[in-house]
Amino acid sequence: MTTPLPFWVRRLIAATFCAMLAIFGLYMFLILCTDWDSPTPFDNFCFGVLCLVAWPFVVWEFMVGEHPSIFFALGILTTGLFWAFIMELLFRWNDRRKGKTLN
Repeated sequence: MTTPLPFWVRRLIAATFCAMLAIFGLYMFLILCTDWDSPTPFDNFCFGVLCLVAWPFVVWEFMVGEHPSIFFALGILTTGLFWAFIMELLFRWNDRRKGKTLN
């Protein structure tokens, strides 16, 4: 019988998947629902948020140019892990501030 993963690992995995789904959903919204000939202010805002959140894509575009298809999946995973680690750091900082022990 194996021991279950610690709570913080399960929380990190869940946050990674949630971030990946949110980024993919925002990306698909912009691809499917935006008229790039006359974008609305909401479309411009969503594009700015996507550029901020999905920073590996922006860095790759500046360095190399067009990205291969496999980079899309790896970029989403990298971005999800990055934001999950940021969330985990905030949770741990909050727990330490309140004096809770980590399990």
